[in-house]
Amino acid sequence: MDFNWLDRLQAEGFAVVDDFLDADVAHGLWQSARRLKSEGRFRGAGIGQGSDHQVQKRIRGDEVLWWDGKMGPIESKFSDRLTEVKQAINQDWFLGLWEWEGHYACYAPGTYYEKHVDPFREDDSRVLSTITYLNPDWQKEDGGELVIYPTSHPEGLKIEPKAGRLVVFFSEKLPHEVLKTRRDRYSITGWFKKRKVQR
Repeated sequence: MDFNWLDRLQAEGFAVVDDFLDADVAHGLWQSARRLKSEGRFRGAGIGQGSDHQVQKRIRGDEVLWWDGKMGPIESKFSDRLTEVKQAINQDWFLGLWEWEGHYACYAPGTYYEKHVDPFREDDSRVLSTITYLNPDWQKEDGGELVIYPTSHPEGLKIEPKAGRLVVFFSEKLPHEVLKTRRDRYSITGWFKKRKVQR
Protein backbone atom coordinates (compact mmCIF):
# COMPACT_ATOMS: atom_id res chain seq x y z
CA MET A 1 0.00 0.00 0.00
CA ASP A 2 1.23 3.50 -0.84
CA PHE A 3 1.44 5.63 2.31
CA ASN A 4 2.69 8.86 0.75
CA TRP A 5 -0.54 10.51 1.92
CA LEU A 6 0.65 10.24 5.51
CA ASP A 7 2.89 13.24 4.87
CA ARG A 8 -0.20 15.31 3.99
CA LEU A 9 -2.00 14.06 7.07
CA GLN A 10 0.88 15.09 9.30
CA ALA A 11 1.38 18.48 7.62
CA GLU A 12 -2.25 19.54 7.16
CA GLY A 13 -4.17 17.48 9.71
CA PHE A 14 -6.16 15.62 7.05
CA ALA A 15 -5.72 13.59 3.88
CA VAL A 16 -8.02 12.54 1.04
CA VAL A 17 -6.98 9.20 -0.43
CA ASP A 18 -8.63 8.22 -3.71
CA ASP A 19 -8.82 4.52 -4.62
CA PHE A 20 -8.07 3.46 -1.05
CA LEU A 21 -10.40 0.56 -1.81
CA ASP A 22 -10.42 -1.36 -5.05
CA ALA A 23 -13.64 -0.89 -6.98
CA ASP A 24 -14.79 -4.46 -6.34
CA VAL A 25 -14.25 -4.16 -2.58
CA ALA A 26 -16.05 -0.81 -2.40
CA HIS A 27 -18.93 -2.24 -4.42
CA GLY A 28 -19.10 -5.34 -2.25
CA LEU A 29 -19.25 -3.24 0.91
CA TRP A 30 -21.96 -1.05 -0.65
CA GLN A 31 -24.02 -4.15 -1.46
CA SER A 32 -23.47 -5.55 2.03
CA ALA A 33 -24.55 -2.28 3.67
CA ARG A 34 -27.70 -2.08 1.54
CA ARG A 35 -28.60 -5.68 2.36
CA LEU A 36 -28.08 -5.16 6.09
CA LYS A 37 -30.18 -2.01 6.01
CA SER A 38 -32.98 -3.82 4.15
CA GLU A 39 -32.91 -6.40 6.97
CA GLY A 40 -33.65 -3.64 9.50
CA ARG A 41 -30.23 -3.78 11.16
CA PHE A 42 -29.53 -0.02 11.06
CA ARG A 43 -30.62 2.34 13.85
CA GLY A 44 -30.89 6.11 14.16
CA ALA A 45 -27.52 7.61 15.03
CA GLY A 46 -27.14 9.60 18.22
CA ILE A 47 -24.96 12.31 19.67
CA GLY A 48 -23.19 12.21 23.01
CA GLN A 49 -22.03 9.26 25.07
CA GLY A 50 -23.43 7.24 27.96
CA SER A 51 -26.17 9.07 29.82
CA ASP A 52 -25.72 12.02 27.44
CA HIS A 53 -26.53 9.91 24.38
CA GLN A 54 -29.60 11.03 22.44
CA VAL A 55 -31.00 10.92 18.92
CA GLN A 56 -31.47 14.42 17.52
CA LYS A 57 -32.58 14.25 13.88
CA ARG A 58 -32.34 18.02 13.48
CA ILE A 59 -28.58 17.72 14.21
CA ARG A 60 -27.76 14.32 12.78
CA GLY A 61 -30.00 12.34 10.45
CA ASP A 62 -28.04 9.24 9.50
CA GLU A 63 -28.71 5.65 10.49
CA VAL A 64 -25.84 3.37 11.48
CA LEU A 65 -24.86 -0.23 12.07
CA TRP A 66 -21.87 -0.69 14.37
CA TRP A 67 -19.32 -3.32 13.37
CA ASP A 68 -19.08 -6.19 15.84
CA GLY A 69 -16.28 -8.31 14.36
CA LYS A 70 -18.77 -10.88 13.09
CA MET A 71 -19.37 -9.42 9.64
CA GLY A 72 -18.71 -11.19 6.35
CA PRO A 73 -15.56 -11.67 4.25
CA ILE A 74 -15.93 -8.35 2.43
CA GLU A 75 -15.82 -6.49 5.75
CA SER A 76 -12.72 -8.50 6.68
CA LYS A 77 -10.96 -7.19 3.57
CA PHE A 78 -11.69 -3.65 4.68
CA SER A 79 -10.49 -4.37 8.21
CA ASP A 80 -7.24 -5.75 6.81
CA ARG A 81 -6.61 -2.47 4.97
CA LEU A 82 -7.19 -0.50 8.15
CA THR A 83 -4.77 -2.74 10.04
CA GLU A 84 -2.08 -1.86 7.50
CA VAL A 85 -2.80 1.84 8.03
CA LYS A 86 -2.65 1.50 11.81
CA GLN A 87 0.67 -0.33 11.67
CA ALA A 88 2.21 2.22 9.31
CA ILE A 89 1.12 5.17 11.48
CA ASN A 90 2.28 3.57 14.71
CA GLN A 91 5.63 2.72 13.14
CA ASP A 92 6.26 6.25 11.84
CA TRP A 93 4.58 8.43 14.46
CA PHE A 94 4.39 6.34 17.65
CA LEU A 95 0.79 7.44 18.27
CA GLY A 96 -0.05 4.28 20.17
CA LEU A 97 -3.14 3.51 18.10
CA TRP A 98 -4.75 0.51 19.73
CA GLU A 99 -7.95 -0.31 17.87
CA TRP A 100 -10.37 0.86 15.22
CA GLU A 101 -14.09 1.06 15.93
CA GLY A 102 -16.71 2.13 13.46
CA HIS A 103 -19.98 1.59 11.69
CA TYR A 104 -21.78 1.57 8.40
CA ALA A 105 -23.67 4.83 7.91
CA CYS A 106 -26.57 5.65 5.61
CA TYR A 107 -27.83 9.16 4.98
CA ALA A 108 -31.30 8.99 3.41
CA PRO A 109 -32.47 11.78 1.08
CA GLY A 110 -32.90 15.03 2.99
CA THR A 111 -30.61 14.11 5.91
CA TYR A 112 -27.37 15.75 7.03
CA TYR A 113 -25.05 16.16 10.03
CA GLU A 114 -24.36 19.62 11.43
CA LYS A 115 -20.84 20.93 12.06
CA HIS A 116 -19.12 19.11 14.94
CA VAL A 117 -15.92 17.49 16.19
CA ASP A 118 -15.67 13.79 16.98
CA PRO A 119 -14.22 13.36 20.50
CA PHE A 120 -16.59 13.08 23.43
CA ARG A 121 -16.28 15.62 26.22
CA GLU A 122 -14.85 13.18 28.77
CA ASP A 123 -13.20 10.68 26.44
CA ASP A 124 -10.14 11.58 24.37
CA SER A 125 -9.45 8.08 23.06
CA ARG A 126 -10.40 8.94 19.46
CA VAL A 127 -7.21 9.99 17.67
CA LEU A 128 -7.89 9.71 13.94
CA SER A 129 -11.27 9.77 12.22
CA THR A 130 -11.82 7.80 9.01
CA ILE A 131 -14.60 8.00 6.44
CA THR A 132 -14.68 5.61 3.48
CA TYR A 133 -17.27 6.11 0.74
CA LEU A 134 -19.10 3.27 -0.99
CA ASN A 135 -21.72 4.54 -3.48
CA PRO A 136 -20.85 3.87 -7.12
CA ASP A 137 -21.47 6.60 -9.70
CA TRP A 138 -22.10 9.39 -7.20
CA GLN A 139 -22.99 12.61 -9.04
CA LYS A 140 -22.39 16.19 -7.92
CA GLU A 141 -26.12 16.89 -7.94
CA ASP A 142 -26.59 14.06 -5.40
CA GLY A 143 -25.16 16.31 -2.66
CA GLY A 144 -24.00 14.72 0.58
CA GLU A 145 -20.54 16.26 0.54
CA LEU A 146 -18.32 16.24 3.59
CA VAL A 147 -17.15 19.74 4.51
CA ILE A 148 -14.00 19.97 6.64
CA TYR A 149 -12.68 23.12 8.31
CA PRO A 150 -8.87 22.94 8.62
CA THR A 151 -7.05 26.03 9.85
CA SER A 152 -5.64 26.49 6.34
CA HIS A 153 -9.18 26.72 4.90
CA PRO A 154 -11.46 28.23 7.57
CA GLU A 155 -14.14 28.75 4.92
CA GLY A 156 -14.36 24.97 4.50
CA LEU A 157 -13.36 22.39 1.90
CA LYS A 158 -15.99 20.25 0.20
CA ILE A 159 -15.17 16.59 -0.42
CA GLU A 160 -17.42 14.51 -2.66
CA PRO A 161 -18.38 11.00 -1.47
CA LYS A 162 -16.63 9.14 -4.29
CA ALA A 163 -16.60 5.33 -4.05
CA GLY A 164 -13.37 3.91 -2.63
CA ARG A 165 -12.22 7.30 -1.31
CA LEU A 166 -10.85 7.53 2.23
CA VAL A 167 -10.83 10.74 4.25
CA VAL A 168 -8.73 10.65 7.41
CA PHE A 169 -8.11 13.46 9.90
CA PHE A 170 -7.14 14.18 13.48
CA SER A 171 -10.36 13.79 15.44
CA GLU A 172 -9.97 16.58 18.00
CA LYS A 173 -8.61 19.20 15.59
CA LEU A 174 -10.95 19.19 12.61
CA PRO A 175 -14.56 20.41 12.70
CA HIS A 176 -16.63 18.93 9.88
CA GLU A 177 -20.19 18.46 8.64
CA VAL A 178 -22.19 16.45 6.11
CA LEU A 179 -24.34 18.41 3.70
CA LYS A 180 -27.87 17.35 2.83
CA THR A 181 -27.99 14.38 0.50
CA ARG A 182 -30.46 13.71 -2.30
CA ARG A 183 -30.09 9.92 -2.46
CA ASP A 184 -29.11 7.16 -0.06
CA ARG A 185 -25.45 7.76 0.77
CA TYR A 186 -23.46 4.88 2.23
CA SER A 187 -20.10 5.06 3.98
CA ILE A 188 -18.03 3.47 6.70
CA THR A 189 -17.16 5.88 9.49
CA GLY A 190 -14.75 5.04 12.26
CA TRP A 191 -11.94 6.02 14.58
CA PHE A 192 -8.45 4.82 15.36
CA LYS A 193 -8.31 4.95 19.13
CA LYS A 194 -5.69 4.93 21.84
CA ARG A 195 -6.23 3.18 25.14
CA LYS A 196 -8.50 5.17 27.40
CA VAL A 197 -6.74 6.59 30.44
CA GLN A 198 -8.50 5.59 33.65
CA ARG A 199 -9.19 8.62 35.83
